[in-house]
Amino acid sequence: MIQVLLALTLILTGFTNPKLDTKTEVKTRGALLYYVCDHEGVEWTQEYPEKKVCPACAPDHDCGRLIRVLPHPDSAYKPEEFLVPNPLDPVSGKPVKPELFSEYDGRKVYFSGSVSQKRFLMDPKKWAVNLPLKAELFGLEVQADPLEHDDHDHDHDHSHGDHHGHKH
Repeated sequence: MIQVLLALTLILTGFTNPKLDTKTEVKTRGALLYYVCDHEGVEWTQEYPEKKVCPACAPDHDCGRLIRVLPHPDSAYKPEEFLVPNPLDPVSGKPVKPELFSEYDGRKVYFSGSVSQKRFLMDPKKWAVNLPLKAELFGLEVQADPLEHDDHDHDHDHSHGDHHGHKH
């Protein structure tokens, strides 16, 4: 009798349905959504699934284009859930060069320069949080070319870990 109740509980809660598990799992893991304001050019970050609110415009104004989705530092994702190839260097934030990459976690990670590549390889877990996820995992679509947003020439820590919604 206990086994029947346990089996029934597992079926009703979806633990035996792999499709339900995968979809629910993605929706409950954290992600950071990066937006850029259509009017002011201000970038800001919000945690998924918060309602999009531009800090430069009125809260009722629905502006802002999604430019990338990054994993929340407390969440884990599978290699196939990341955007490949990564359009921006995870260390510098600059556009990548297709010929400059390293293998990490079963996939290629692309870089803008050898300095970034070396820094990434010294501490890949630190920089891997800057590798974008596939927006469609969350029912979203990237609405801006991520290469357009960062055209300055530098090679610095671009982790966005301690600051959100900044302008360079």
